[in-house]
Amino acid sequence: MLYNIYSKILVGEEQLEITGFNSLIINNNLNELTDSCTILIPIYNLNVINGKTLRYYTEKETLEINIGDKITVELKVYKDLKELETINKYTHSKYFTGYIKTFNQVNDALEIICDDLMYLFKKTKLSVSEKVISLSDLINYVTSESKIDTTSYVKNYETEAEISLGKFKTEGFVNGAEIFRQIKDQYKYFFYFKNVISNSGRNIVSTPHFIAGLKYPVANADRFNRTINFMYPYSLENNDPKSREYFNPMFNNNLDYVNFDKTKDLIVLGVTTNSKTLETRKYATIDGKKILINGDKDDKKKIDDEANKRLLRIDFNINNIEAKLLQDLILEKWNTYPTSGFTGSFTIAGEPYVNIMDKVRININTGIGVDEFIEEVYFVDAVKTVVNETSGFTQEITLGNKVI
Repeated sequence: MLYNIYSKILVGEEQLEITGFNSLIINNNLNELTDSCTILIPIYNLNVINGKTLRYYTEKETLEINIGDKITVELKVYKDLKELETINKYTHSKYFTGYIKTFNQVNDALEIICDDLMYLFKKTKLSVSEKVISLSDLINYVTSESKIDTTSYVKNYETEAEISLGKFKTEGFVNGAEIFRQIKDQYKYFFYFKNVISNSGRNIVSTPHFIAGLKYPVANADRFNRTINFMYPYSLENNDPKSREYFNPMFNNNLDYVNFDKTKDLIVLGVTTNSKTLETRKYATIDGKKILINGDKDDKKKIDDEANKRLLRIDFNINNIEAKLLQDLILEKWNTYPTSGFTGSFTIAGEPYVNIMDKVRININTGIGVDEFIEEVYFVDAVKTVVNETSGFTQEITLGNKVI
């Protein structure tokens, strides 16, 4: 069935609407600190003043758009005019919320580049003197000093217990996003925004949530992700579109099924923190062996060097647990992780809407035989959404770790 594309781009406090564009690309990536949106607008509709203000002409009025203005992008598909009448209230959407970062002229169009809400953390310089601090206290400090309204976001952690960073400091004054980057590089904790869909009465509401902690958090996981089914090659045989178990079609399958050598490809890291003393102990497996990191620079460097080489990485945090039990849990995760799986990406249509940290169940014919299918579940690490005349409305889904 053919679908039409509905788009709505609103800018600034006055919610000025950009009504036409050549192309639009949204990049959501768990491994990057900032998601982005790039919009190409026909040059004849606008001009740029002093490199900071965009004058945009419509049939009715002249609008001004500035670097730093808030921007929201909403994309949906609809079948017919009847469905379009209720599209604003009752249907799910692909969303981007952020701020305009810069303008660039590209041939006969103007390129508007936007950062997600991480843009707010880049505006204020901060410093942290060396002290023992928890992750939540540090986030509260950064959001407070950056004058960000934290009521709009949710901080989500692997467990409800606290995550300690031990002794932490910044090198001079840096912005909040740079502090998060330092934590990500040093401790491998992740920071990102995700639009979470919820129901408000009969209306569909999308709210940006700030999520901090492990890459694939367990606490409140059902609230932040869902599982969506895809099939390649697509078939309607025993695949009812009205069923909750329906498999959606995928195309441009760039997935490879590979065997993993766990001694070379996998590392498992675990952290435990005493909630009273905030003493933190880290453990990791290298080639299935247990190695303690507890302030030993040589061990820490060895673990960091090895972790950077590994294709697969599992992190988890369990506080107030005995060291021996944590070591056993890490070894169990290492031993039970599968030795094969899919890597790469695949492309789907604009619907269903997929987001980072969702899970995808993929059913793929191996090509070995008519009925030889592999069906497995993976986390989504990245989604590239493209809307243009050539591609229409597509999403490229990049797989993360297998769900076990």
